[in-house]
Amino acid sequence: KDYRLCPQGAMSLGLWYMLRYYGRSLVFDKRHKEQPMFWRNIGVVKWSTYSEQYDPYVRTIDACGIAHCKVTHIRKSGMDYGGTHGLVCDAQAQLSKHDTRKVMHYIPEINIEVMMVMAGFDKDEPYYVARREIGKSISLPTGWTDEYITSRLFPDLQHWTATAMNSLHGDTGADDFLLKSIPMMAKIIVQDGIYWVRDYPTHPASQLLMASLPGYERFAIRARQETDQHQ
Repeated sequence: KDYRLCPQGAMSLGLWYMLRYYGRSLVFDKRHKEQPMFWRNIGVVKWSTYSEQYDPYVRTIDACGIAHCKVTHIRKSGMDYGGTHGLVCDAQAQLSKHDTRKVMHYIPEINIEVMMVMAGFDKDEPYYVARREIGKSISLPTGWTDEYITSRLFPDLQHWTATAMNSLHGDTGADDFLLKSIPMMAKIIVQDGIYWVRDYPTHPASQLLMASLPGYERFAIRARQETDQHQ
C-alpha cells in the first residue's frame, strides 16, 4: 500500500538505475561454463556479509523494545500453517509430511494480519494496491504502450537481447530476465514513480524517469489524484 514499503518497487528502482548506468557494457553472454556472468553479480544492496544487514536491523528492533526471534527455513510447520489458509496444495503438504528434508517453498511463519500491517494496511483491511490500476482503469498517456515505456526506460534492452540471442554460449537465465523481468520492472517504475517525483523530485532516479518519459511529471499529478480516489 505504501510504496516506500514495497520490495518490488525498491528492487525495480535499484536495478533500473544500475542497468542504465552500465548500459551497453553489460554482456548477457556466458563465454565459459565456469565463468560467472557479470550481470548476475550486480548487487541490489551494497553489502558483503550477512551481519552487515542483520546486526543493524536487530539493534533497531531491540531499541524499540520488541521481542523477536530468527526463523529462516520453514519446513513441515510452515507447510501446515500455509495449508490451513489455502496457501499450499495437498500434494505439497503430503510431500512435506513424508519427507521433511525437502523445502518446497520458503514460507514465512508470520500471522497474516501481521503481514498486512507490515505492508502498510490495517490488519482487517482488504488487500488492494490502487496504483496497480495505472495502465488499467487509470489510463496512461496516448501512445504509452508497454513496448514504448520499456524501450524508453531501458534503451539498451534491444542491444542486450540481441547479444544474448546471437551468442553461441547464451545464458538461458538472461532470456527470462530480459524478456519477462525487465518489462515487469518497467510497469512497476511507472506505477511507483508517481510518488518518487513528488517526494524526491531532485533524486537522480526521479530526474532520469522524467527525462526518459517526457510528460511523466504531468501524468504523475493526474495519476496520484485518480489513485487517491481508488484507494
